[in-house]
Amino acid sequence: MKALIATDTKFYYENGRLFATEKMARIVPRYYNSFGKVVLIARQLIEKNNVELKDITEMVESLLLFRDFKELYSRKYRSEAECLAKDCDLIVGRFEGFSAIYSYDLSRKLNKPFFGEVMSDPWDGLWNHSLLGKFAAPFSYFKTKEAL
Repeated sequence: MKALIATDTKFYYENGRLFATEKMARIVPRYYNSFGKVVLIARQLIEKNNVELKDITEMVESLLLFRDFKELYSRKYRSEAECLAKDCDLIVGRFEGFSAIYSYDLSRKLNKPFFGEVMSDPWDGLWNHSLLGKFAAPFSYFKTKEAL
C-alpha cells in the first residue's frame, strides 16, 4: 500500500534532500512504517532561519512542493498531483489547511479512501488571523466539516 500525505507544514528541499521540522519528522515515520515510502504534497520552506530540521528523504517516494496557494490550485500543479494520487491507496489530509481540502477533493475525484487528521479548528485559526482570514474562515470551516 502507498499513502499520499497533504499538509501545509513547510519542508525544506536542498540538493536532492528533503528536510522536515522536528514535529513532522516524527509524523512521517508513522505512515512510513505502515505504508512504506509516502508521497508528499506540502509547502516549501524557502529559507532555514535557525530552524532545526531533520532529513526524511529516505521515507518519501515522490514529492510535490508548492510555495503559495495560487500555485496549489494552478492547472499544472493539479495534473501533477492527480498523477501522484492515482498510484496511492490512501490519501491523508492534515487539517487545517488548504492542501488538506485540496487532497479531500482529489480523493473524491479519484474515488480513493480519505483519512483526515485535524490539528486545529480552521475557524479560529483563520478568523483571528487577518482581514483576509475572515473571508477564508467560512470556506475552510465548511470544507473541513464536509471532509470529516
